[in-house]
Amino acid sequence: MSTKKEWAADNRDQTADHLRGTLNELAQLSELEEIELSYAPKLVDALKFLLSGVDQAISLNHDALGRSFQFVKEAYLVSDAVIIMKDEAGSTLSKPLSQFDPENILSIVQDSTPEIRRLTTERRKIVHTRIQMAEKMLSEYTKAKAAVKSTPRTEPTELDAVQSSIANQ
Repeated sequence: MSTKKEWAADNRDQTADHLRGTLNELAQLSELEEIELSYAPKLVDALKFLLSGVDQAISLNHDALGRSFQFVKEAYLVSDAVIIMKDEAGSTLSKPLSQFDPENILSIVQDSTPEIRRLTTERRKIVHTRIQMAEKMLSEYTKAKAAVKSTPRTEPTELDAVQSSIANQ
């Protein structure tokens, strides 16, 4: 059986081990939070770039905004990565995405990216269709122009002169 002194020494060692382990975890957590903070502005810049190809507000799930915005009824991500929020009373608040906490920035990016992709794809398809139409029209114009150039022009006859003078009267 252990004596009180042995138990106290074991307990001190165990407490010291727990303390060292906790300090180690805290140091790692601090490093990870620093990395997370450094990623936030990069995510905001990436989202601004994606939004530049979309000329439309992106509806957001209000849960993506975080607990401090539970009062929000509707939220939209607009150009320059600004969040427009409306509460139950209809009041509007706007806040740059860069001012949100890193975890909420990530959540908003995850929430908005599928819709941004869908809108970008839709826009690409529309532009592609217009280009195909323009190419077809230019091709037909080129063919018509070549056909007109290859048709020999004849000198106006006396009949042409008469028809022209009647048309001018």
